[in-house]
Amino acid sequence: MVRLAVATLVLSVLAVAVLTGDDGDRRAQAQTRAAYTHPCGRTAPLRAVGRASPDDATLGPARLVAFRRLFENARAEEVYSPEPGTYLLKAALVFPGRRDLTIAVPRSHQAVLRLQYKSSGSRGHSSVRFRACRGDARGTGHPGGLVYTGPWPACVPLHVSVGGRRSQRHVLSLGAGPCPVPK
Repeated sequence: MVRLAVATLVLSVLAVAVLTGDDGDRRAQAQTRAAYTHPCGRTAPLRAVGRASPDDATLGPARLVAFRRLFENARAEEVYSPEPGTYLLKAALVFPGRRDLTIAVPRSHQAVLRLQYKSSGSRGHSSVRFRACRGDARGTGHPGGLVYTGPWPACVPLHVSVGGRRSQRHVLSLGAGPCPVPK
């Protein structure tokens, strides 16, 4: 009897998720513990942190340097691909201030999008907490990028949280031109 009640509850939750279109974004939004914590990066040059460029992809207070220029309108064959169907998108992350920043890939995209901000031996992570360099308020820079294995072109979501606050949803364009702004 208990098994039947548990099975009914699980099926009900799945049905609600399918009917409401819940793709796991709420779980990513609520996520405060990152799969990987990146240590304090190098203090970024003031010009890199202080001046945003139209070429940068903006993720709240953070920026992926030159991401829009390199990838927003790129054709798949213009993006580095070590093997067919795998795209490596090099994108340094910079953010101002002294508060840690967390970026998470929603569960709905974790099979095709990974954050690669660890030196070697990693296939990427579903979320990364970037430690701010507390000694310098100018900003923090982190080398790295994204690994994408889905269809090209695409618009892919990311959740960004600063200092443990509620995350905001942002969308990156991978060869799709401007993507719709999330609500």
